[in-house]
Amino acid sequence: MGTRSDYYIGSTDDTKNAEWIGSNGWDGYPKGVPANIITATTEDAFRSACEAHTTTKPSRGWPWPWNTSATTDYAYLFDRKTNTVVASCFGGAWFDPKVANEESEEEQTGGSKPAFPDMSATKNVRWDSEGSGVIVVGMPS
Repeated sequence: MGTRSDYYIGSTDDTKNAEWIGSNGWDGYPKGVPANIITATTEDAFRSACEAHTTTKPSRGWPWPWNTSATTDYAYLFDRKTNTVVASCFGGAWFDPKVANEESEEEQTGGSKPAFPDMSATKNVRWDSEGSGVIVVGMPS
């Protein structure tokens, strides 16, 4: 499924300065993300799990036509202060992806909303099968 996800390391109280470590163009919902990402308790474990899972690394540039993760289906952050992983759905309030309820993920209303880093300077949207995960559907004329 084309549920996009972005992955960061940082702190929930300073998300704007979080380190983006990769993105993926499918199965980004909590039950589709490998469990070792969501249950990571160390930065190294989270980074390693994301490295194995993400298809777009920072060296390839920001893969989406939008500028921040506030428009990405799900963003995951390893919080260095609490050594836990939190998630945001379309820029909504942080929630615990380990106990996420599929019916309510998009309805998160409590808590603070993250201010994600502006990735416009590193944007590298590609329209090919080896690119960013942007899905283009065409119809023959």
